[in-house]
Amino acid sequence: MKITWTTETKTDVGVAPKLPSPAQKQLSKEEVTKGIWELDPNLKLRHRAAEFYLMMDLDLDGLDGGKFQKLMDYLLPQFVAYTDMAVGGELRHSRLKVPSNQLPTPLRRAIADSTLPSHRHEAWRGWYRFRRHYGTLALEWAEEVFPHFSGGGFGGKKWANIASILRMYETDGLTPLMFVDTCWGLQHNGGAYFDKVWPTKGLKSVLDANLAESIPGLLAYATVPVRNFYNKKRNGGADI
Repeated sequence: MKITWTTETKTDVGVAPKLPSPAQKQLSKEEVTKGIWELDPNLKLRHRAAEFYLMMDLDLDGLDGGKFQKLMDYLLPQFVAYTDMAVGGELRHSRLKVPSNQLPTPLRRAIADSTLPSHRHEAWRGWYRFRRHYGTLALEWAEEVFPHFSGGGFGGKKWANIASILRMYETDGLTPLMFVDTCWGLQHNGGAYFDKVWPTKGLKSVLDANLAESIPGLLAYATVPVRNFYNKKRNGGADI
């Protein structure tokens, strides 16, 4: 289900109202990722990616028995929340990587008043509040700011693209299926962008298998129940 944010008009944003003062208690990574952003710490990317493409293959022929949609219902809110949180965490570096006069006023203020502090987990927490306040406009600002990052290693075109993908989903420029499918292959400056929370080992192999249209390659990373289900639907349960 798509997250609905409270938005303001560009005129309203120009006033740059202050956000409520953030809570002072520092939270742990899990308290932020699980408690605030509602991320599942046990999401196994390589397994879910393999099963995503296997169930999609069955769904195209009407053979999945609703399993593909069930997997979509799980992955979509996880990927939306993770992408959002990660964008906010990366934006915290703009305090050092972008001249303050190149930052939109609300973002400059969020950095100055520690809504987006230098600590990653606290920036994730603050970004949640910032997004609730400014809505999709905050993603537009992220797209605008990331290309101005200096020195490499942070921000840049890859992060602008990540923010753009989320904004397009929120504004119905991408369907839920297109969004999830796109997220699997997104990269930040250091590799698969999922690595802020979830292990990404094996994910590239799954994506490579999908690009090669290798069903055996996908089955190798699926859980046993899904592997058996796929085989049963495709060839009566015989091994592939």
